[in-house]
Amino acid sequence: MSGPPEESLRTLVLTKQREKEAAEIQRQKEAITKDSQRDHTVDRFVGVTENLDERLIKTTVGLVSLSEFQKTKSDLEEAQRKLAAQVKTDKPNSNQKVKKAKKKNRSKLSFDDEEGEDDSGLAESSVDKRGRDEEGEPDQNPKKKSFKNPGVDTSFLPDRNRELEEAQERERLRKEWLAQQEKTKNETIEITYSFWDGSGHRNYTTV
Repeated sequence: MSGPPEESLRTLVLTKQREKEAAEIQRQKEAITKDSQRDHTVDRFVGVTENLDERLIKTTVGLVSLSEFQKTKSDLEEAQRKLAAQVKTDKPNSNQKVKKAKKKNRSKLSFDDEEGEDDSGLAESSVDKRGRDEEGEPDQNPKKKSFKNPGVDTSFLPDRNRELEEAQERERLRKEWLAQQEKTKNETIEITYSFWDGSGHRNYTTV
C-alpha cells in the first residue's frame, strides 16, 4: 500500500525540485566550460571569482542534502581552477601576439627613423636650419626626387601637350575640309541636255 497522499505529494515535489536543480547545475557547468574555452582576461576571471558564491546559492535552491551541496560546490571550484589555468596559459600568447603586431606595423612605416627622434632637443628648429642653408652648408635631409614609371598607361590622365596636339590636328582637318568644299564649288560642271522639236537634239552646257 502506498503512503499517505501528503507524503506522496511531498516526495513528488522533492523529486521535481531535485531534477530542476540537477538541470541547473548541468547548465552552469556547461556555461563555465564554455567560458573557459574563450580568450579570457584577468578582469573577467576576477568577475567569475566574485560570482562563485552567487552561483552556488542559485544552484542550491530548495531542499538539498549536505552531500549534494558539497558536490555542487566542489564542481564549481574545479571549474574555477580550470578557468584560472586557462587564463594564465592564454595571457602570454596574447601578449606575444600584440608585440608581433606592433613590430609588424612599425616595419611598414617609411618615416619611423625621422619621426621617432626625441623632441627634447635633438630636433633642430627651422630657423637654425634656414640659417645654415643660407651660409652654404649642405642640406642634411635632401628631398627625394620622384620618377614616373614608363610602363604605366597614363593616356587617361590630363596631358596639356597631348591636348594641344589634338587641337592642332582638329584645326588642320577643319581647314582641309573647308578647302575641299571651296574647291568643289569652283569646279566647272558639264551638263548634257536634250530636247525635241520634231526631231531629237542633244546639247551641252557648263556651269
